[in-house]
Amino acid sequence: MSQVAISNALRALDTAVTRETGGWHALRPDALWEQFLTKYPGPQGITSYWMGLDSITRQAQAAQDAAAELNVLLSGDPAADLIAPWRMGRRAVVYAQTGLDLAQFGFSETTRENATLECVVPADPTIWSTARAWTSTGSGWIADPVLVAWDVQRTGGPDAADAVERIRRAVLAGWLP
Repeated sequence: MSQVAISNALRALDTAVTRETGGWHALRPDALWEQFLTKYPGPQGITSYWMGLDSITRQAQAAQDAAAELNVLLSGDPAADLIAPWRMGRRAVVYAQTGLDLAQFGFSETTRENATLECVVPADPTIWSTARAWTSTGSGWIADPVLVAWDVQRTGGPDAADAVERIRRAVLAGWLP
């Protein structure tokens, strides 16, 4: 990113951030959380949809095992379970830097509506850097929690909003008064 792009992005955040000696600081992390959930256009890129018969958590682990030599990140319901377990998983999301052929691991390609696992090769390169920033406090191969919440929200279901709120509360607990 150029310095101009960064300056414009920080200006758009208005009063939610401030410049301090050590860098930028979030004054209102809850406002930034909400802004991300409502304005993030998604990771873009290429998505393949898969269906498996195992639990969502086992499917996510199988996808990680299939891509052992690749840099993959877990998101969606299994990642939400690592942050704030609450709802029955509907769909796992795995972000990978290249496509994965999961047929040899017992998955069948399917439509978005029937998928239990999404494999996303994102156009958004920030997914890995924000995950690295999170891993200092979280699990090793999990996406940034706000992206996890975005994926849970996108997956939907009658309890998605409650699940997102539980993730938000768990993550922001140490930041909010």
